[in-house]
Amino acid sequence: MPLLLLFVVLASLGEIDRYVAVDAGEIRCYRCNLDLEDGPKTECNDPYAPTSEDLHACPQVGSHLCLKSRVFYRNVLTTVRGCVPASRAANYCHFRERFPEAEVECFFCGGDACNGSPDASVVPAIPAISMIFLAILSYR
Repeated sequence: MPLLLLFVVLASLGEIDRYVAVDAGEIRCYRCNLDLEDGPKTECNDPYAPTSEDLHACPQVGSHLCLKSRVFYRNVLTTVRGCVPASRAANYCHFRERFPEAEVECFFCGGDACNGSPDASVVPAIPAISMIFLAILSYR
């Protein structure tokens, strides 16, 4: 029964796109724990050691972001990785009213394979931080 409730919580996050695009110019994200029929895979949790089979191109229709979501529900930690339409990112993880007892953290990033890191939200910030640091050094 707890596994079924975990599935309901994860499904409430929204529909993660499962279509694989073949165009090399599209963003590619790691996909893991999208199908929970056999239960959540603990190897999707950090530390994550992705395989080449885990990396998939996002759909070519519309812009997409990579998602890394950590769901802690009824003493079970499940990490979900996949592609999300950029237009849905702002409201993607809002579900507190329906599942107040679940803890969810969502991280979105726009780089190729960026949702494989321990904290996917850090990936896009690194270039900006580096540029600010260099600007401060060059000002002196």
